Amino acid sequence: MTAPNDPKQAFNTASVRKFLRLGLLSATLLAAGGIGYNVWDGRDKGEPIESVPPVAVVTSEHQEMRLQEWRENWRDVCYIPGKQEPQSTAHREIREVLRELEREQLVGAGLVKTLNEMGTAICVDNAPGSKVTYYNDSWNSIFIRRGQSGSHLLMQVTHEARRVQQKQQNMLGRIKLTDTHQRLRMDFALEADVIATTTLVAWRMQQSGRGDLWNLLRSNPLYNDLPTVFTGAILEGKDEKGATLAVFERWYTRETRMHEAYQERKHVTFMAGTDRRDIPSYEFVPKGFFDRLGELPDGTNYGANKSPTIRR
Repeated sequence: MTAPNDPKQAFNTASVRKFLRLGLLSATLLAAGGIGYNVWDGRDKGEPIESVPPVAVVTSEHQEMRLQEWRENWRDVCYIPGKQEPQSTAHREIREVLRELEREQLVGAGLVKTLNEMGTAICVDNAPGSKVTYYNDSWNSIFIRRGQSGSHLLMQVTHEARRVQQKQQNMLGRIKLTDTHQRLRMDFALEADVIATTTLVAWRMQQSGRGDLWNLLRSNPLYNDLPTVFTGAILEGKDEKGATLAVFERWYTRETRMHEAYQERKHVTFMAGTDRRDIPSYEFVPKGFFDRLGELPDGTNYGANKSPTIRR
């Protein structure tokens, strides 16, 4: 299906309506509230974000307890950057990828710093479930299936490190949303930011002669249009942040990406299990929730927080 010409109108186009109606979401979700032509009405009706409790800190004790339950030899396959020296092949593989990411100074180095500050475990093994890679924010642990290497491992670590940064910014894992529309709105915005930021990292690496991640994006069926969008924005005279915003908005125009994001969040929520019991529930996205969406490690923002795409 042809993508909408204006990605800013993605939520009001046949693309999203078709996505919702083709069964990519369950019939139960479709029936809840009646999804129609205007998926979002453009207003944040929720409580002010100041009234929402901050993200709970995952203690190292809780992290260790959960990983011990996952598998007894977790220390062999999980590496916690900044807190241990590599002790195994898996540890060394992760450390080398982090060093490669850290060489990109604008975003990559900040992502690695976030992993260090948060004490996030990166586990290379046959992760629970069928997903290749995901971040379990209630365990503060990234799971990557064994066998990933090179640019594939770099892309997955970059992707999930941005998730960790979203948690550090008090966006990920802070609330549960009971309204289907609002839950999709939040999940899609967070995923679009992750991919836009990954594309920015890939561009900057490619500009310094390290094009593997950029080429991987170009060959990935889910994301192969995004490098073209980024390059096109640069050729039009936009700076890197403007090009990143163009990618953020473009993310919404391919329904397979939205389906993948929906399935991923279902998986992560399932894996988090009872750890989510104490997270407060809301019907609407709180006012101000997206204020830090698109914030880069240097404190600047590429503009996702003001994008009409998220219907602020």
